[in-house]
Amino acid sequence: MVGDSTAEVIGRGLAAWGTDSGRLRVTALTSSGCATHSGTRLRVREGYEFAPNGCPELFPSAARVAREEAVDAIVVFIGSSQLADWEYPGRSGWLSIPDAGVRQGYDGALRAALATLDEADVPILWADVPTPEWDLEVFGEMLGGPMPGSGDVVMNDPERAAILNGLDRRIIGAHPTAALLPWAEHLAGPDGTISKDVRPDGLHVDEEKVDELAEAWLEDLLDGAYDAVVARAGGSLRPPEAHTWAAPGVSSPG
Repeated sequence: MVGDSTAEVIGRGLAAWGTDSGRLRVTALTSSGCATHSGTRLRVREGYEFAPNGCPELFPSAARVAREEAVDAIVVFIGSSQLADWEYPGRSGWLSIPDAGVRQGYDGALRAALATLDEADVPILWADVPTPEWDLEVFGEMLGGPMPGSGDVVMNDPERAAILNGLDRRIIGAHPTAALLPWAEHLAGPDGTISKDVRPDGLHVDEEKVDELAEAWLEDLLDGAYDAVVARAGGSLRPPEAHTWAAPGVSSPG
């Protein structure tokens, strides 16, 4: 699993469930605040700015570890920080995903990320991004202190999320070794909203709830997307029988 702080929480919960159930083994490489098209600094709200670390190395490191560990799939949870305001080299001011130049930069960065992850020769399962409802007061309580800045969280914007997910659908949907996971749809309840019990601060899933999600639908979602990519790839990936997570009708080794 590779991604930002949302991936870190989901990865820990999924790793614990996988160990307890014996169904899954998870290695997670994450870096808080990273985005596929990261700039030099991001702004969450007025007075809350920071420069995330290690973003350029995130996808290359994931591809390397995936090869070393002979994983069955790479699962990507990233994108919430892409909805923030960013400073980009060579451009002035704070920019965000509705900007045409940022969208063009994201297009190129996403294609490059997919090409890098393809070096692992396994399916890439990339989750879409629910619109954040990030409550920094709740998040501060979770961390033990108030968060900087004041005013609205710029990431909590349905328009920005829709633009990002539209780009992902177009690019990932056309990539032969990748599938876009409908994470947001499954995370929401029947009324289309995500419960505070599941996402207490409006951004990060409760780690203690991940096992329930895995049992209810997440394992099936990953499994189905994996099978779809293997079938669509038409032999361009490492053969399914070489995986422990085998497609239907293929015997798993051991």
